[in-house]
Amino acid sequence: MIGMDKNLSRSQIGVIACTVLLAFEPIFGRYDFYFGLLIFAAIVVFLSLGGLLIGALSGNISTHYCIDKFSKTSFALLIVYAIGLVVSWLYHSNLFGFWIFLFALELLNQAVNHFYKGYHYKK
Repeated sequence: MIGMDKNLSRSQIGVIACTVLLAFEPIFGRYDFYFGLLIFAAIVVFLSLGGLLIGALSGNISTHYCIDKFSKTSFALLIVYAIGLVVSWLYHSNLFGFWIFLFALELLNQAVNHFYKGYHYKK
């Protein structure tokens, strides 16, 4: 379970890093280094989530445990989505609709988590 916790935290950090990099795409998108950094972060997320999927399918980790752990980064993602929304609006980016969609989904997630605050999964 300790190895899965490291894998989970790595994937959480990777998801936040990918979304932050994607949020600033209208500003830094013309630089090659930025694209390489975005690809590296995406590979880290892909490998970490692949490890989590293997762990969940083999029965070493509960999917409810992963959902509970990922909900702790939900507020940070909401802030990153808001930044992406503002940057896309200021730079008239094609990603504006994408950020509206992610922001609305995260608000819905926050509302559901708030509504079911007292409900806990069995671990």
